[in-house]
Amino acid sequence: MCGRYGLIKKIEEIQKRYRAQYSEAWETNYNICPTTLAPVIVEGEKGREIRLMKWGLIPSWSEDGKTKFSTINARAETVAKSGLYRGPFKKHRCIVPASGFYEWAKDKKKGDPPMWFTPKGDDFFSFCGIWDSWKSPEGKEIESFSIITTDANTVVGKIHDRMPCAITDNMIAAWISPTTPEGDLQSFLGPYPASKTSALPVSAYVNKVANKGPECIASINST
Repeated sequence: MCGRYGLIKKIEEIQKRYRAQYSEAWETNYNICPTTLAPVIVEGEKGREIRLMKWGLIPSWSEDGKTKFSTINARAETVAKSGLYRGPFKKHRCIVPASGFYEWAKDKKKGDPPMWFTPKGDDFFSFCGIWDSWKSPEGKEIESFSIITTDANTVVGKIHDRMPCAITDNMIAAWISPTTPEGDLQSFLGPYPASKTSALPVSAYVNKVANKGPECIASINST
C-alpha cells in the first residue's frame, strides 16, 4: 500500500512540469496523509488541470460520504472490476504527483526506520490515480482520489510488498484521456523500475501526521 507520500514542489513547479492550469493555492507538504487535500492532474474540458482533492476516494453513489474500508489505495489487479473503483477507472483517471513516498517495515518490533523512496534523476513520481466527485445532501461537492498500487519492485520490496504505480511523462496523456480504450489501461499499471528507485532511511519524525516539514526526509545517518 501507500499510506504516506510527500510533494515538496510549489504549485508553479507542478504546473510547469505537467503543463496544466491551476486555480487553487498549494503549500508544499513533506507528509501527505489520508484525508489531506493534495494536487492531482486531470483532463478537464479545456485541457489539463491541477485540482486539490481529498485523499481517500468517496464514490459518487455514496449516501453519506463514507466507505466501509480505506479507499486511499486501489489494487491494480482488481481496480477495473471492483464495484467501488470500476466507474472511476473507466471515466475518471488522474495523475498524483509526488516527490516520494514512505514505507515502514511490516515488523515494527525490529526497529527498522521509515524509508523514503524517490525517483532517481527526477523531481516527480507520476502516480496513477482515479478520482470521483460526491455531492452531499446539502449540495456540497467533494472531489477525492485513490492511488493505484501494484507489486513492489526489488528496492521497495525489501520493506513492503506493494508500491504505487508510477508512469513516465510520455504515458500521461493516454492515462488521463477519457478516450483511451479500457483494454489498454492495464499496461500502465506495472511497478516503477527498481534501477530508477532510490531509498533513504529517515527518522521517526515522519511518524507524526502533524509534522509536515523537511525534517520528515532528513536522513538518520546525518542526525
